[in-house]
Amino acid sequence: MTNGNHQHHSVASPKNDGTTTAASSSSLIPITHTTLALAIVPLLGLTVLLYFHWKLHDLARELLEGIIRTTVQLTALSVLLRPMFAAQRRSSWWVISYTAWMITLAAYEASARTKYEFDGQFGLIWMILSSHVSIVAIWTFGVILKRRNQAEQSSTQTNDSNSSNHTSSSSSSSSSSSSSSSSSSWHARYVIPMTGMLLGNSIGSVALSLNALTTHVVEQS
Repeated sequence: MTNGNHQHHSVASPKNDGTTTAASSSSLIPITHTTLALAIVPLLGLTVLLYFHWKLHDLARELLEGIIRTTVQLTALSVLLRPMFAAQRRSSWWVISYTAWMITLAAYEASARTKYEFDGQFGLIWMILSSHVSIVAIWTFGVILKRRNQAEQSSTQTNDSNSSNHTSSSSSSSSSSSSSSSSSSWHARYVIPMTGMLLGNSIGSVALSLNALTTHVVEQS
């Protein structure tokens, strides 16, 4: 009888939620310097073939420069993003600042790709990119993922309600899990990669459309 009560308490204990969270977070694939080095080996082999075998010296130099630039960028990003990923909910202002910095760089890149420039072009592109990222982020994290988390919480609370001997502990654990899951959608490890993907797709479209518009206005007027 004692063993049965002990097993029932372990199911409704908040520690079970903690281990589940740790297990879900540990499912992320770690990318170490060794992994990056192994990924660079085929590119280095292709660079050697381009330079010595096919005598494409310019293309080999561009590929080597791209390898070095990508390695430096990924290393710098790992050093910069690791504290924000580890801080979790306490890194909200860091995430906002880093997102604004990403939008600023993306606006500068898109503005530099146009043939003609006009006054206020950088500010206009920055507003377009920031509004695009904000709308998609609010819809994704504030609506879609929030509803999914609420559905998961309701199913968890339904399962926990079957344990009648530990009602108080299950209610406290469900309330703490609801607050943590509502903020987990805005975690840096989700917001920053999504912002990068949105900006990567937006830079080309904004630059091409703005370049076509300004070229038409300048050359056809």
